[in-house]
Amino acid sequence: MQLAYDSADIFIATQAAIRHCQRRFSLVAVLAIDNALNNVDFRSSERAFQTLTALADMAEREMIVQTNMAGHYVLEAVASRNPGLFYAEELRQRRQLLFPPYRHFCFVKVRAAIEEKAASAARSLFEALAAAQKPAGVSVMAVSPAQVPRLRGNYYWQILLAAKNAQRMSDFLKKELKIFRRSGIIVTVDMDPE
Repeated sequence: MQLAYDSADIFIATQAAIRHCQRRFSLVAVLAIDNALNNVDFRSSERAFQTLTALADMAEREMIVQTNMAGHYVLEAVASRNPGLFYAEELRQRRQLLFPPYRHFCFVKVRAAIEEKAASAARSLFEALAAAQKPAGVSVMAVSPAQVPRLRGNYYWQILLAAKNAQRMSDFLKKELKIFRRSGIIVTVDMDPE
């Protein structure tokens, strides 16, 4: 991708510019970082930290960040250029909430061309998994539309599972998914999703 920023005084871009731009700027401004920090994904703080750190590296003199959460540990870590501050707080929170790396997550994704069919199959599979004999430490937690509920003409639903031991969860799913069959339904498993 060729970016035409060599002759520009002001360069406006999305975070995709981080991957393609090798130039440094005297001032970098970040608008609405709160949207990234308040995302429902448990990795939102990690992603915001990565983005802000990359942008800070692009700033020769100054970086301005628009936020209503100036005391957030991500912003404090970036401002002080102290990744250890971020990692310590992020791991503390993840340990407290039993998020990865302290527990494994798994999405069982259900896909169909008809929305009602995908929803019905996902709910049925959720009930079957919840009622099944599970190994110790495996939890069937929730069923919901996927974060991108429709893609390329298909509708997606997901079932969230969690376990301390990924192999036990995998063995459980292999056994239970052999039993589950629905016409026009595709089921995939995403262990430790990104």
